[in-house]
Amino acid sequence: MSGARPVDAAADPVEGRTVGRQVVLDTNIVLDAFVFSDAAALPLRAGLEGGSLRWIATPDMRIELARVLGYPQIVPRLAFYGLQADDVLAAFDRHARRVEAAPKAP
Repeated sequence: MSGARPVDAAADPVEGRTVGRQVVLDTNIVLDAFVFSDAAALPLRAGLEGGSLRWIATPDMRIELARVLGYPQIVPRLAFYGLQADDVLAAFDRHARRVEAAPKAP
């Protein structure tokens, strides 16, 4: 899963229980999983949907995804798969746990 960086499982701050392994996904992997249904990305998508993986993302990552979904080379692909940008952003909203960006290193 190139583009998906795992982070150790963590305690859920709300529930106090251990949640699935956390992952950070780059935009290309999000497209593979939620637009192209790439076979290599299907286990990732299944893990997100099943709860064994927990996607963490910053608000800027969602902004980037929204921008990419409007690219001229992506819009026809969305149409080919019967999707709209809002469908992919809804998947982001459903699966991604938003966190603040880490502070810049000195």
